Amino acid sequence: MSRRASIRIAAALAIALAAPACGPWLYAASTAPPGAIADLDTKHAQAYLTVGAVMAFECQDGGPCRHATARSDDDGIAEILPAALARLEPHWIAGQQPAAAFVLIGHAPGKTTVRVRSKDGDVDLRVTVLPATGVAAR
Repeated sequence: MSRRASIRIAAALAIALAAPACGPWLYAASTAPPGAIADLDTKHAQAYLTVGAVMAFECQDGGPCRHATARSDDDGIAEILPAALARLEPHWIAGQQPAAAFVLIGHAPGKTTVRVRSKDGDVDLRVTVLPATGVAAR
């Protein structure tokens, strides 16, 4: 094996080993309906949505999070359901995988935590549900 090939293998291995330590991360997979709020702050693991709003999001860590599950500490404030998106995502180890996606539904004003667990790591998403206003309240 050449020195150049050895360096490439070592670099690829270093990236592969470092990647799981960086995540997983949650990313919005939908936009807010007209007159509503549905915002996900990936960096700070926070979500804001209005009562009645629905937001889809994905768990990613070099590809879809493997064996991902999610639960809400208070389903009365925000409910979480698994979602199926009509596409496959590349995964750096497992190849093509279905997206690890969930749907968040705002039920009542308040704050709760959605706990996403996966083989790739865990993320606690702080959720704030705001009162419906404007068009969303009609």
